[in-house]
Amino acid sequence: MRTADGPTPDAPCLLLLHGLTATADLNWFAAYEPLGQRYRLVAPDLRGHGGGPPAARFRLEDAADDVAALLDSLGTGPVVVVGYSMGGAVAQELWRRHPKAVSGLVLCATSADYREKSPRGRYVEQPRRVAVAALGRLLPSGLRAKAVAKLRAASTARLQAGTDSTSEVQRWAAGQLQRSDPFQVAAAGAALRRYVSPGDLARIEVPVSLVVTTQDEVVPTAEQHQLAELLPAGTTVHEVDAGHGVFVEDPDLFLPALASACAEVTERA
Repeated sequence: MRTADGPTPDAPCLLLLHGLTATADLNWFAAYEPLGQRYRLVAPDLRGHGGGPPAARFRLEDAADDVAALLDSLGTGPVVVVGYSMGGAVAQELWRRHPKAVSGLVLCATSADYREKSPRGRYVEQPRRVAVAALGRLLPSGLRAKAVAKLRAASTARLQAGTDSTSEVQRWAAGQLQRSDPFQVAAAGAALRRYVSPGDLARIEVPVSLVVTTQDEVVPTAEQHQLAELLPAGTTVHEVDAGHGVFVEDPDLFLPALASACAEVTERA
């Protein structure tokens, strides 16, 4: 977990929640300095990722409870929750389960319905995630350690396909990806792909802003706009002409929209 103090002890506090497979540092490394000049920051690794709590079995509700307990222990008071992708789903659950902890929401590249839409997703990808998560619970420790090494290498290669893996940033990103247990990430992925918001998002009474990635194939842009339609009147949308990995592939494009959304919500909160 990373924390940073803002310019004053009473500066607004942002809780930064990362996406599936990422860590807090990977998702938010480029945002720490510009946001940290204005806000107090709390950026934990979610359960099953990086240095977060281990979680062979994963529920988004439990991840929300984890961060609520963290905020309580830090004494932050209500925070603006900034969630990217899976972090956006956790943010929704945090508002739902711990509303007094939330003073605003900034939802980035995320959706209200993560269920698989295609036959391949439903009948191949999701069963594969469930099987990998179960295997991680059943394998003897020696075999599990060998499988972890192979899965880490394969998942890193897949996630970095099409990028220059020799660049300094991508080498560092690979190290961040390999901090997570792939069996636990599979459990998180299986839980995420079962997630659908209960449909009460219009009741949100705190300020909300969306950051929409307009070339996204991981969380399709159309689904991000559908989320906007479920949120209360007054929700604002900030578009970024990029894909899902913009936070590491082109942070200079992502940061202005993120900063604008955070400023808008904190000022209204």
